[in-house]
Amino acid sequence: MKKLLLFALASFSLAGSAQIETSLNWAGIGPTGGLNFFLDDSTDLVTIDCDYHTGYALFTDPKDSLLYGLFRGTGETYGDNNLYRINPFNGEITLAIDFAGTEFTSATINTDGSTIYLINGGGVATLGDIIAYDVETGTEALLTSALGEEGTSTYGMTYHPLDDQLYIYEGSEIGDTRLQKIDVSILSNEHIALTGFDGFITGAMWQGVDYEFIVNTAYDCSFLKTEELAPDHLEEFYNSCMPETSDLANIHTIYAESDSIAICPETGDFTSIELMYDVNSFEWYKDGVLLTDETETTLTIDEPGVYQAAMEIKTTTAMLFSQEITVYLDPACTSSIDEQMDNLISVYPNPVQNTLTIAAEANIQSITINDLKGNVLYTNNQGGSNNTEIDFSDLKSGIYLVEVITDNGNYIKKIVK
Repeated sequence: MKKLLLFALASFSLAGSAQIETSLNWAGIGPTGGLNFFLDDSTDLVTIDCDYHTGYALFTDPKDSLLYGLFRGTGETYGDNNLYRINPFNGEITLAIDFAGTEFTSATINTDGSTIYLINGGGVATLGDIIAYDVETGTEALLTSALGEEGTSTYGMTYHPLDDQLYIYEGSEIGDTRLQKIDVSILSNEHIALTGFDGFITGAMWQGVDYEFIVNTAYDCSFLKTEELAPDHLEEFYNSCMPETSDLANIHTIYAESDSIAICPETGDFTSIELMYDVNSFEWYKDGVLLTDETETTLTIDEPGVYQAAMEIKTTTAMLFSQEITVYLDPACTSSIDEQMDNLISVYPNPVQNTLTIAAEANIQSITINDLKGNVLYTNNQGGSNNTEIDFSDLKSGIYLVEVITDNGNYIKKIVK
């Protein structure tokens, strides 16, 4: 089954008579443990307290598009920095990986989410050592060194998927300020002197386009950016200590099949979009109009239009808008689509409430049911029958993909609950 694509934030809004919107899809982590949000011009929108002492790094896991942060907890000693899963809408934090007394101060993740890279911040460990953490096995291995000097260097690190390299921005007020590019497959290490800035660097984020990066300097309260073909040149574009920001990440809010989805209602080919996080309050919109009757976190869509969600950031009045999802009628949509397989297999009722019946002319080899996130919810490989019933009563409302493999071929049907 094809896994859902995950989409980033497209706009913010403040409730009130004058709506303020932005297309800036950033969350920032602060040295005082808060999460920061920004307007279009990068100026401050709101900060929410996460009740943790110090925030070091922030990134999005490509496997589930959820937000992760490197924190030191309140009451914990310096050097006990662990990785937490973060809900950016209510500030809730849950421990994801306990690194047991380490002093990691920068972190990022590779393209498929299998490896987390961390840089030691000094103390009992060697400053600049880069550790590769295998997510599946939970083991750590020394990768290489970023070659910093004890007490003088700080780092911002991000993974660049276009060339599968770590980009490490090293800042120092008395030593070298440089960009280090590390190929993690062959452990090559290229050093380039940075221009445009001298000082401590605390975070780095790939912009999602070519070789453009955002670099943070929490101590100097600066946001620096690079040009498309000059990742070694930094230019300041925003300066503010309200709030201080150690690192940035692009955050995601909703699950959808794509940002442009074709449907065929007359054959039961619908789609749905779903909120990724638990939020205090939310609203669904179609073509900019509030859908007052839609109160579930999953929105089933059987009409063309432009859809998006608005979600409250904690208990503030700030509302964050998701990316627009465009749903259109499939030009090839007719009642004859899959007519041959429809004559051989019946899947009913659709929509379903409690029991789904599957009847086929040929022997059924296997049945698999997935949600739109790609999660397998049901599987039956026993075969030997051409008729079966499946209990849907415990499944929540939404769209499900039912795949039936028979002796005559494969059949996939969208089912609405």
